Amino acid sequence: MSNLLSQASLVMIPSGYKEDKVYSAVPTDGSGDLSFTRASNGTRVNSAGLVEVCPWNLLLNTNTFSGWSLEGGTLTSGFNAPDGSSTAYKYVQTTGGIYSGSATATSGNKTVSVWLKSVSGTSITCNLQDGGSSNATTVTVTGDWQLFTFTYTTSTSRPALYIYSISNASGIYLWHPQLNEGSTAKPYFPTTDRLNVPRLTYQNGGGGCPSLLLEPQRTNTMLYSQAINSWATKTELTITDNNATSPDGTTDASYIQQTTGGNAVTLNSQTVTVTTGQVQTISFYAKAKEVTSISLRLGGVTIWAGGIRPIFTCDLSNGTISVQTGSITVSSESVGNGWYRFVVVTAATIASGAASLQTPTGAIFSSTSGDGFYLWGVQWEQNASYPTSYIPTTTASATRVADAFSRNNIYTNGLITSSGGTWFVELLNNVALGRDNSNVSLYLGDNLTPTNGNGLYLVNGGGTDRLTIWKRVSGSGGFLYTTITSTVKMVIKWNGSTADVFVNGTKVVSASSFTTTLMEYLYCASGGPCQTEFISQMDLFPTPLTDAECIALTTL
Repeated sequence: MSNLLSQASLVMIPSGYKEDKVYSAVPTDGSGDLSFTRASNGTRVNSAGLVEVCPWNLLLNTNTFSGWSLEGGTLTSGFNAPDGSSTAYKYVQTTGGIYSGSATATSGNKTVSVWLKSVSGTSITCNLQDGGSSNATTVTVTGDWQLFTFTYTTSTSRPALYIYSISNASGIYLWHPQLNEGSTAKPYFPTTDRLNVPRLTYQNGGGGCPSLLLEPQRTNTMLYSQAINSWATKTELTITDNNATSPDGTTDASYIQQTTGGNAVTLNSQTVTVTTGQVQTISFYAKAKEVTSISLRLGGVTIWAGGIRPIFTCDLSNGTISVQTGSITVSSESVGNGWYRFVVVTAATIASGAASLQTPTGAIFSSTSGDGFYLWGVQWEQNASYPTSYIPTTTASATRVADAFSRNNIYTNGLITSSGGTWFVELLNNVALGRDNSNVSLYLGDNLTPTNGNGLYLVNGGGTDRLTIWKRVSGSGGFLYTTITSTVKMVIKWNGSTADVFVNGTKVVSASSFTTTLMEYLYCASGGPCQTEFISQMDLFPTPLTDAECIALTTL
């Protein structure tokens, strides 16, 4: 493999990234970097197996302080920073302080970290606060750079950083402010608007290496996704939010207890409005404490599939989920530390109306008062046949816009040549790739609108675990191959007149007519909605490899 990669003109192994960019390992001059967009927040699974907001720095413009509020005073750039660069800022206060503005976040623990230094060189004091009135600390700033951290618990209303009451008129130097979820400061991540950060996720493995997560636009319409005490109805239940360690590593899980043992309980979420004929996907994280089994149902819609409200039972001790009534498909997965993510997918024959996640009539969690279980991260995705990564909500629904990347001038920069080229893609656990109704997923071609041009592309195959490879000539599509495996190493090579396809070490298509050579564009989702993918590696070679090389490259 290493000998083959030495011939590559583009090697993208997800590892290096920043806002708006995924770096290529080859070339290193930027001509192979992928320009990345999402235009919204997102989550990933980090290397510790925890659900993590991406980026984890909740503050905006942390390298430039653009948009931060100066209540009184001046802010000047260009001063020596702890890393030897001239990227620190000087703030001289006259009144008030400097304020980051409120971040978008859920309730619970937050940790501030910021480098500070006294301009005068003498020890001074200043206050760090969340922007409210109850969470504040006074720190002593010296003539040397120090990293200060401050953890507080807040509601969703004002998670922020406010620096004020500086005791010396000469001011302070500031560098690399950050606010992250949880009670531990994370490594600094620079931000601008936070919206276009690639998600390198570890959720589907790959030998301990991350993959680039690309997902379609989805909305979590379930309000208070991790603040269960704010749900619509709670009878015979005591619910304590922010009670235990949740799948994101913070103390945000809700503890749901039976108030009086043996009595029927009622738990009913806020309602969501569903549309006739649309598949619905509901997912949530749950963990056993004293209670090891719970039954829930989908309620509120006049007619679910078959006229029956679906009821299902989750075994919190081993993660199994079973259907009691109704036309639903269920599944679950262990996410570590005793937590399981349970998934319910409905049939498409439901009627429109207000729906909810609730307990069945007469449900009892425990015969003992005070027994309970943990619940976190409840998600309801409309018109969706599988769950995507967690989208936190509070008082309103939240949308994650589709991930997309592009790399223009592929031919101009010599990443492929007039004699053809070779395109290698490794997808990990592309179980969802065949489930979205999307025209184009990954595309390499000569036109930003695939239906107008010539190129090669991956698309859904119309069923579970299906990846279909197509060609397009003069805007007309031509089928090449469909694979049903969940992990795919795929190569398409072309020589200016024909194309060959290799999948998992086997040549599956030979000499299919394909004449385009001036393919300038490599992208995901520019021509249509993206499908869920986990790209472990993607390479280009400037000329066609030999059959033996293609087989070696795609051998699992």
